Amino acid sequence: MTMLCRAMQRETNVQLVGLCHSVQGLGGKLGRWIGAPQEEILCECAGINHQAWALRFERNGQDAYPKLREGGGPAGRSTGRTRCGSRCSRRWGTT
Repeated sequence: MTMLCRAMQRETNVQLVGLCHSVQGLGGKLGRWIGAPQEEILCECAGINHQAWALRFERNGQDAYPKLREGGGPAGRSTGRTRCGSRCSRRWGTT
């Protein structure tokens, strides 16, 4: 994305900013981590550019956060990609 934005800024008069798609992809990613197909997931999130927060995460109308906390990754294994673990979750009231 950086290269595209840089080219647009150099070659055109269009004012733009490039933003990551983390907000749009968060629900699908969390769903995959708990082994749920996209159509079973409801994820309300907020944020911008690598700062996506799942405000609500459900599978078939049920809170899916507990399942996420059980394994945190595909097939119940930790992905090692979580940057904010249980300590942060407790601090921000998401446990």
